[in-house]
Amino acid sequence: KYASELKGKVIFSVSVENTLIAGGLGFVMQVHEWFMALLGTKIVSIEPWYEYRKDANGNLARVDYERDYGVEGLSVIYDNISVKVGGREVGIRVWKGKKGWKTVILIQELPDENGNLHHTNVIYSDNKYGNESWEKFTAFFAKATLEVMKREEENRKNALGENYKPPLVWGNDAQCCGVMALARAERDNKESTLKGAHLSFTTHTFANRGYFGPVGENNCNLIRIMNLLGVPEKYWSAFVRDGYIDMTSGAARLSDSVNTVSRKQKFVLDRDGYDPNVKYTAITNADDLERARSIIKKIYKELYD
Repeated sequence: KYASELKGKVIFSVSVENTLIAGGLGFVMQVHEWFMALLGTKIVSIEPWYEYRKDANGNLARVDYERDYGVEGLSVIYDNISVKVGGREVGIRVWKGKKGWKTVILIQELPDENGNLHHTNVIYSDNKYGNESWEKFTAFFAKATLEVMKREEENRKNALGENYKPPLVWGNDAQCCGVMALARAERDNKESTLKGAHLSFTTHTFANRGYFGPVGENNCNLIRIMNLLGVPEKYWSAFVRDGYIDMTSGAARLSDSVNTVSRKQKFVLDRDGYDPNVKYTAITNADDLERARSIIKKIYKELYD
């Protein structure tokens, strides 16, 4: 119905797992991105660059985005970015390539002075393998993604001039809640290159909400997490649900459009009053069944042959 409005825009498809397949999210993202591309808009996938993933046996395997995931023509586009995470300056190198119908941007964390990574050693491994906490990873990804989007949009705006149209920022699941909050602050800033952006958020699960318990005495827990993420104070209340910190509620409340991945998920969120002022839309998740079958067959062979 609204596909014509996407013409001339870019969709930033932001997720902790897009091109890299480590869980179910990567499959889902690629299928939805494909359907979005069929609408005639440009898809720019943004995700972290991970050093390792786990194979079917739980062993660490080094990630090769070109060989294993078909990303072509990777080259560095920004090498002078740093963000502050918990008092530490984290250097970032940003890569860009192509995979079929979409542009792929990978955000690579650079080692510290001792050669250590703190957030992207192994995907989905908070507080393990040298990775720090979930919230610190989320802060790293949010701040880095925001900087990349601002730079990319500045370049696009300069190239297109009066034909420029603001982007659509599509964040996925709780690890992108920081991205959505910072993008909202930029969207509301009349001087920002993200001014006028449409913010769309998808919650993919019931469990992965980024749930941190009570706000704490004098809001101490809320203050700690919001300051870590760099969220302006005027948006903090969006992350409080019934006296508890819920990152997914925050992203949903700060976005322009929000969807679940099934009718049942929407029904439960509406029935239980998670976010009474948010209009959830149910968009059923999808997968490429032939591709899934081939991967499952390979895993089965590794485990049982």
